[in-house]
Amino acid sequence: MSSELESREIDRFNAPYGKEVVIEEVRYDNDFRLLRMRIREARRFTVIDLDHETAQHWGRLLQSWGAAQAGRLSEGTDADGA
Repeated sequence: MSSELESREIDRFNAPYGKEVVIEEVRYDNDFRLLRMRIREARRFTVIDLDHETAQHWGRLLQSWGAAQAGRLSEGTDADGA
């Protein structure tokens, strides 16, 4: 793969349990682009690079799960499903 040319921060937000998430678009010198997710928890970092197909798949899954949880919570269902 070509060398990384530039990265652009898209978003930064806090997640549960003290995690910080940074989303970046990374562009390589052949114009190949990836979505990079950096998750920081104290001194530990997890970095995940996604191509557009994987990002779309993951995005659909996250949307579906989030909508289901929001619906469940609005119906008054507790964390155990009771």
